[in-house]
Amino acid sequence: MNVRLPSTLQVFDGNQKTIIFNGIKNEELQNVVYYQFEKEPSFVQALLKACYKLNIQSVLIEGGSRLAESFINENAWDEARVIENPRLIIHNGLRAPLLSNHQLVSSEAISSDVISYYKNLNNKL
Repeated sequence: MNVRLPSTLQVFDGNQKTIIFNGIKNEELQNVVYYQFEKEPSFVQALLKACYKLNIQSVLIEGGSRLAESFINENAWDEARVIENPRLIIHNGLRAPLLSNHQLVSSEAISSDVISYYKNLNNKL
């Protein structure tokens, strides 16, 4: 949770309000807010507590399988959208995390993608 990204990235340009969650500092520069996490038992719990304090009521988690899996493992999700492309074959990729305690709500085809919408049947939120 260290701030090790180059300051030249667009995320730091100040055009949109951006919150950078980190373990080092609290600071606000233009529209970029550095929010230092409090020590919590897990990254997910620290992030949810920080969002609550900042009055953020909805969070879109878009990241790699490890990030998504951490929210799934802590049962800290309401809904999931899974995008699959049966035409795309990747031989050496990472597996997507598996949902647990979920129910398919609907699915739709867009171009060659199939988007499935799931709800969590047993979340703690």
